[in-house]
Amino acid sequence: MILLVLTVFSSFFSAAWADGLYFTYGLGVEQWGMISKYCDGQRQSPIDLDTSIAKNVTEPKRLQLVNAAVNPTKVTVKNNGITVAFALTYPPSKQLVLRGGPLEGEFKFAGLHFHWGCEHSEDHQRHPMEMHLVFYNQDYKSVDEAQFQENGLAVLGYFFANSTKAKNQRWIDSLQSIKKTGSSYTFVHPQYMNIAKLVGSDLRPYFSYDGSLTTPPCYETVTWLVHREPLLITNKQLKLFQSLRGKFGYMRDNYRPIQTLNDREITLYH
Repeated sequence: MILLVLTVFSSFFSAAWADGLYFTYGLGVEQWGMISKYCDGQRQSPIDLDTSIAKNVTEPKRLQLVNAAVNPTKVTVKNNGITVAFALTYPPSKQLVLRGGPLEGEFKFAGLHFHWGCEHSEDHQRHPMEMHLVFYNQDYKSVDEAQFQENGLAVLGYFFANSTKAKNQRWIDSLQSIKKTGSSYTFVHPQYMNIAKLVGSDLRPYFSYDGSLTTPPCYETVTWLVHREPLLITNKQLKLFQSLRGKFGYMRDNYRPIQTLNDREITLYH
């Protein structure tokens, strides 16, 4: 019998999306439809980003991360037993906002987290890790409200590639302080988590498609924007992610398998 109740579903950012759900990766991932009917939907994520069928388009309006160069005033990272979730606080007048590209409206930053083992693939090839920056439509009061709404969420995804050319990044060193499930750490120097320095100023090229949350309840309310060029990480710092402990051992391969594209379109913006 597959044991579904292995890991407590904890929010990646706050109390949002907790919903009292329980799930696990591995064998249990195939049973997520028993947890939430949306996990058996037709617009699920992640997918294989197949360049042979992707529609190549010149970006109609530049995708922008507004205020990305602003240093956060507070950064807290937490090991929630499923991933590591970073919460960033900005000055009220300098909130991090995603707009442009294929997005309809402006989207406020909710937080970021990681999947090692990677979720999306490109032409059936996987990178060792993927980062998700989650945003919610500003037409709604919170990510809690937006997650249920069509066009409610946008996720900016980045692959990480293991490289000897990578430099050690101080924000990753914070993981040394959260090796146990439930532990958290507040940065002494929040400027180490400057988003512009992390991802760069040009968000192109990127894939876009309509999809879902990649964990239960799998709501199909996400516009995905997955940057094609991977960020670089050292082997030592990649192993730091892999050394973190979940509730029942080391967190390994915390990613959902590739889902069927069905009749959706993949667009590659340049």
